[in-house]
Amino acid sequence: VKEEWIKERELRIYDLKGGFWLDIDTDEDRQTAERLLRQRLREKGKRVREAVILATSERRLEKPKMLTKLCGLSLLERNLQLLKALDISKVTIMLGPRGKPIRQYLDKKGDLGIKIGYVESRDGWSPPIVGEEFLLLEGDRLFDARIIEALLARREATLAIDRGCHPEKARGLPKILIGDGVKAIGENLEKWDGVYMGAALCTPQLFRILLDDSLQDGDRLESLGIGYLDISKIPTYIAEMRRDLPISWIRMENEKDLKKAKKLLIERTQKGTLDLLAWYLHRPIENRITYYLSEWPITPNQVTIFTNIVAYLATFLFLQGYLLGASLLTLVVNILDGVDGKLARARGVTTKLGHIEHSFDLLFEQSWYIAFAWYIFSGSGSLLPLILGLLILLLDSFNRHCSMQFKQVMGVSLADYAKFDRLFRRFDGRRNIYTLYMLAGAIFGLPLYALMAMAAHALLTAVVYASRAIKHLRAADRQGAV
Repeated sequence: VKEEWIKERELRIYDLKGGFWLDIDTDEDRQTAERLLRQRLREKGKRVREAVILATSERRLEKPKMLTKLCGLSLLERNLQLLKALDISKVTIMLGPRGKPIRQYLDKKGDLGIKIGYVESRDGWSPPIVGEEFLLLEGDRLFDARIIEALLARREATLAIDRGCHPEKARGLPKILIGDGVKAIGENLEKWDGVYMGAALCTPQLFRILLDDSLQDGDRLESLGIGYLDISKIPTYIAEMRRDLPISWIRMENEKDLKKAKKLLIERTQKGTLDLLAWYLHRPIENRITYYLSEWPITPNQVTIFTNIVAYLATFLFLQGYLLGASLLTLVVNILDGVDGKLARARGVTTKLGHIEHSFDLLFEQSWYIAFAWYIFSGSGSLLPLILGLLILLLDSFNRHCSMQFKQVMGVSLADYAKFDRLFRRFDGRRNIYTLYMLAGAIFGLPLYALMAMAAHALLTAVVYASRAIKHLRAADRQGAV
C-alpha cells in the first residue's frame, strides 16, 4: 500500500465475505484494515464450525414443520444430530413469529451435545450474529448427509442446487441460473438451470440476499463469486452399505411428503449384495418391522439385546436336543439381527459403538455351531461331529477375517468388488445358509449330514474368498507399481 494513496484518500478495501467496504482515511482506518486482513488470513482454510437453521412459521401440518416426527425423531433433532456428527459446534436457530414451540421443545430435550442459540423476531426475520462463513439449512427439509459434507468441503460461498428437480417439486422454490458460478437466483426466473434446495455454505452477504423478500423477482449474483454444488455430481456409492444410494432431499409440505420421506428412509437402510435368503425373505420382513418400530420408544440397542437373548436361547435348545425349535429360533434371530441396524440408520443415530454388535453376532452364531456339533457328538460318541464343528469354526473365522482385511486395505467389501464376487455372495457360506442346513437336518432327522454340508460350504467359501482376495490385491499392487 503506497503512503500517497492513504494521504490522498484514494484507497478503499472491500470485504466481500462480510459484505461491506471501508475507505481508509486515517491511521485508525488503516489499523482496522490490517486487523481485518489478519483475521481473514487466520480463517483461510479453517473448517466451518457454525450453522444456522431457518425455522418456518407455516403450519400446514398439525405442528411446526421442524417438530414433525419422522421415524421417532423430529426434523429439528435430525438436523441437529447431522450437524453434530459433522463437527458443527454451534447452531443458531432463527425463529419466526410462531417459533416459541420450537424453543420449548428443545428446552425439554435438555443437552443435545451441541451449543444452540436463538434469534427471535415478532415482526419478521432478523439475521443471526455470525461473523464468518457458516452452514445454512432450511429447517423443513430432510437432507442427505452427503450434501452437507460436500458443502463443508467447499472453500467459498456455495448454494446446493438440484438440476434434476421435477417442475412440480420446484414450485415455490428459488430457481438458479448458473454460468461459471451462480449468475442469478429468484422464484420467477424464466430461464433457470436448477433449484436452490435449502442448503448453503453461506456468508453474511449471501444470507441477506437469501432472506430478501424481493428474491422472487430474481437477483443478479455474478459479481459475488458464489459457487454452486450440483448434487447429481456427488458420488453415490457407499462402501459401508455395499451399494449405490442416490442423493436425495425432501421438502416437508404435507402428510404425503411425510409418508414419502419415511418410506425413503426405510428403503435406504437396506445394505446391498446379500445372499438370496436375506434379500428375498429377510429384507421385506425387516423393513416392515422397522417401519412400525421406528415410531415406538424402542432403541436399536434394546433390539440388539433382545436379539442376543433369543440367540442364546437357541444355543441352549441345541444343547438340549431340541433341534427343530432351535433352528426355527435361529431364523427369527437372522431377521431381528437386521432390524437394529436399520432402526439406527432410519433414525440417523448410527454410532461407532454400534459396530461392535458384529463381534457379538459372531459370538452367538458360532455358539450355535458348537452346540449343534456337541449334541450330535453326545448322541453318537463319534469324534466326527466335533472335527466337523471345529473345521466350521476355523473356516468361518478365516472367511470373516479375509473379508475384513480386504475391506480394510481396499476400502470396498470383497463381496462387492467385482461382478463374480457379487454373484458368489448370493450363495457363499455364512449364517443364513448354515441355519438352513441345520433346519433341514432337524426336519429330516439327519443332523450329521447337515454338519457335513456346512463344513463343505465353508471350505468352498474359504477357497473362493482367499483366491479372489489374492487376485484383487495382486492386481492393485501391480497398478500401484505402474
